[in-house]
Amino acid sequence: MKMNDNMELTSWMSPSDPGPGNYTFHRDQGAYSIQKRSTLYWKSGQLGRLGYSEIPYVITQILSGQPLVNRNSLSFPNYSRPSYYNNTRLLMNSSGEIQYYDHSLADGGRSSLLLWKEPQDPCSVYDVCGKFSICDMNNGARCECLNGFKPASLGGCERESICSQDDGFLNLNLRKIGGQVTSFDQAQEERTCKEECLNNCECEAYVYQGANASNRETGNSVAKCYIWRDLENLQIGHTDDGLNLSLRVPFSYRAKSASRICQPCLNKSVPYPLSIQPN
Repeated sequence: MKMNDNMELTSWMSPSDPGPGNYTFHRDQGAYSIQKRSTLYWKSGQLGRLGYSEIPYVITQILSGQPLVNRNSLSFPNYSRPSYYNNTRLLMNSSGEIQYYDHSLADGGRSSLLLWKEPQDPCSVYDVCGKFSICDMNNGARCECLNGFKPASLGGCERESICSQDDGFLNLNLRKIGGQVTSFDQAQEERTCKEECLNNCECEAYVYQGANASNRETGNSVAKCYIWRDLENLQIGHTDDGLNLSLRVPFSYRAKSASRICQPCLNKSVPYPLSIQPN
């Protein structure tokens, strides 16, 4: 199977009604997404780009029509021949989950074993908390305004003050970052990346990857600077795979405790997300 941008999987209306449902799974500009009618419901990390893709290698190979290569995996069988996939199934279900099943591993092939699904949890739903707000499953899937931001009347959060060259940065470990991002290739050190952000009021955050780390785009060890605008779909990370985002905040916030409690955020009283350290 090779899924291109013109193909899609459509859910049933319900488990007992095979009519076209509300959810569709498709490929779009190097990533995979689920639409709930006309609304974006879930989106993978862009394949081969900054960030990681939540879609396992097994499934990306099937969807791309690429040759299957034997790989070790903690979650998936070690398939080595295309025929081993004859008993597998990719399903867009009526509740909005894209699911991958293996029928040969469970109960002697008499039932199905769910190996993977997305969204995995409430925080995986696209931009569930709105702009400048974070969803953290370790905190009861509650929405949190980023440091230096306050609840907005129409949902999400907004900056508490206008930008200034006196702004500072707080480092946050995130498993997913959305929004508009551009690369600044002239930055060979973090100081240059930070200055590029401070000199542009549209810059809300940056990610710097030093030359001693393998770049996620190319796999090569080169320095890379990414500049973010319109932050959205933020999910806090609790793994080594997270990205260290340097968030632009008013200078005064650099000295504030990360445990400070914010106002009711999106109609919920929640703490600010933990930061790694002031930058």
